[in-house]
Amino acid sequence: MPAWSIQPQEVFGVLSSVSEHVGDEDGTEGLTGHMTSLETHLNEANSAANSDPIGTALAEFAEHYFGEIGGMVSKSASAVSGAGGLNPGSWTRG
Repeated sequence: MPAWSIQPQEVFGVLSSVSEHVGDEDGTEGLTGHMTSLETHLNEANSAANSDPIGTALAEFAEHYFGEIGGMVSKSASAVSGAGGLNPGSWTRG
């Protein structure tokens, strides 16, 4: 069986980078920040259009894509959390 050589500092670096890309719970950074920005722009577009059909289309678009993006954020955060919670003592195999 081949030996594993997992470097905890390198793993931490990757997890930190992924976390930055995912963003924060406040929606100010990363993908969550883009979601917040998209919501703002969709609301502005809806107000500017002042049209029921366009408002309906924008709402359907938002419902679909926020579900997709929210799923990406959830799965990414879960993966980072799970990988970050591993016991470093179990990372050596020989």
